[in-house]
Amino acid sequence: MRITDGMLTAASLASIQRSQSRAFDAQEQVTTGRRINHASDDADGAARAVRLRGQLAGIQRQGQNADAATSWLEATESALGEVTSILQRARELTVQAGNDTLSATNRAAIADEIDQLVESVRDQANTALDGRQLFSGAQTSTRPYAAGSDGYLGGRSGQDVVALDIGPGVSVQVNTPGLALFGEGTAAADGALFDTLRTLSAEIRAGTTPNLRALDRNMTAIADARAAAGATQNRVDAAKSRLQDLETATTKLLSDTEDADMAKAILTLSTQQSAYQAALQSGASVLQHPTLMDFLK
Repeated sequence: MRITDGMLTAASLASIQRSQSRAFDAQEQVTTGRRINHASDDADGAARAVRLRGQLAGIQRQGQNADAATSWLEATESALGEVTSILQRARELTVQAGNDTLSATNRAAIADEIDQLVESVRDQANTALDGRQLFSGAQTSTRPYAAGSDGYLGGRSGQDVVALDIGPGVSVQVNTPGLALFGEGTAAADGALFDTLRTLSAEIRAGTTPNLRALDRNMTAIADARAAAGATQNRVDAAKSRLQDLETATTKLLSDTEDADMAKAILTLSTQQSAYQAALQSGASVLQHPTLMDFLK
């Protein structure tokens, strides 16, 4: 087979291009720190890296939800703590009102203060965190109570739960339904907090013996709600710890899958650059076509 100058030229150029491509791949690994920069570098590894990145994004999203749950629960506990203090004052006033020696004026003053305590409870029931109402159920953009009204405006049955995913297949309710705790006053006669406080105020004004048992039941309900928020917070804290461990493990798997061994990558780059320079020098000599004058020398 006759070897022509054209064949030599084509072969030399192909060799140079292959060397250049290998040098570029080695340089890309050193620059990016990854051995997989294109699916063609390792199809199975690239697919695994995509899957691990998806898992890592999910874990990080759940971690953000856990942080949001912590903020929600802490704000709820703080609001209910304020309500507890308000109810303790209401109880003191109720006991004081049971004194038979009080005049009608004194009883009216006590009833007026209890009415103000109702307004304070409403303020706590309307607590919002980052623009989201804590006690309105799923209707977080709606204040549960309008000013001066005991009518509940938040989410009712089926719309009274706010739940967040805090782990693979793990969801927790972070809100405390406001209707069950605060109710809708004497118009509903539901025995909840507003109904109890309004009834106490009316009884004190009328000079009848106020019903402390109803107030104590409501104080117990508030305490139970605070305890439930605390238990949920403990669960969220445990989930956050698991998520941190899972994120660390997943990040390591992703690194093991696609990251380059930098010492090996730098050595490979040096080798490929040397091979490329050798290919250029070899090609330069091949591509120097002899002329008639070269044979006449």
